[in-house]
Amino acid sequence: MFNNIFYKTNLKWTKKFVENNIENIEKNYTLYPNKNRWNCNCHVVHDDDKNVYLINYDFLRKKYEKLVVKVSKKYNIDKYHLSDIWYNYYKKEQYQEPHHHEGNGGLTAVHYLIFDPKKHSKTSFENLESPEIKEGDILFFPDNLIHFVPKNKTNKPRLTVAFTTNFSYFFLKKSVLKKINIQLFVKRYQKILQHLLLIILECKNKFMILVKLQDTFHHLKT
Repeated sequence: MFNNIFYKTNLKWTKKFVENNIENIEKNYTLYPNKNRWNCNCHVVHDDDKNVYLINYDFLRKKYEKLVVKVSKKYNIDKYHLSDIWYNYYKKEQYQEPHHHEGNGGLTAVHYLIFDPKKHSKTSFENLESPEIKEGDILFFPDNLIHFVPKNKTNKPRLTVAFTTNFSYFFLKKSVLKKINIQLFVKRYQKILQHLLLIILECKNKFMILVKLQDTFHHLKT
């Protein structure tokens, strides 16, 4: 599923991964039930955390990196970098506060490893309807979207893995840059550069800039 904001697909290996890693997650939870780097009440372990039982992040990175290559094409982006990765474990009454992961025009992804649609809340977004979610789904969205997780009101834990990606719309190799006559480039594309500057000044957030840039380039192509 892709609608210019959200991309969602289901990962069939999710259940097996949970079976192989849930023991370490429970051990960590016993030691640090409210471990996190934010202003929330949930258990979070990053892949670079110390003195914890790590899940198989190497396996996850390999799987996610292949998926990000595919997703980048959906967003018309030609370069990506998978950066931070962590898991979130919510037991009863635990939650995630409203936040975003704004970076370099990238995406945030949430993989739902333990998720019961009848018991657990979806990731909520400000002023946006959340897509329907089932266990095994992974959801991508722009990193500047404010999102949060309501309190878990059940005795069944909710488990997700989240990660961030940094994308670049414009990427020129040094060999290409050396061949560009900057003055000639500015003179030839002056109107386009002025238009892009106006877009940046008018837009209040990074995601709207990207949307308008996409519309602009589509118009130029047609």
